[in-house]
Amino acid sequence: GRTRRQRPPSAVLIPTPRITAVDTNGAGDAHSGVLAASLAQGVDILEALRLANCAGALAATQVGPATCPSRAEIEAASRALAHH
Repeated sequence: GRTRRQRPPSAVLIPTPRITAVDTNGAGDAHSGVLAASLAQGVDILEALRLANCAGALAATQVGPATCPSRAEIEAASRALAHH
């Protein structure tokens, strides 16, 4: 997961799907790209971080650097996290 600091100082744990990593190459790129795109679309920071965590985790379940999951896959994983 990712931790975000808030004011007043406190930390919020952003959940991440539990996965079996196959190849972490590109996972950070998927995370950063989804985070930037979500924020650019006006998504709340906590939801944007959850979506980004899902993207990075799901990307690590595939072989190769060009494996960013689809928006539908990312949103489905995020919804599953919200129910836990």
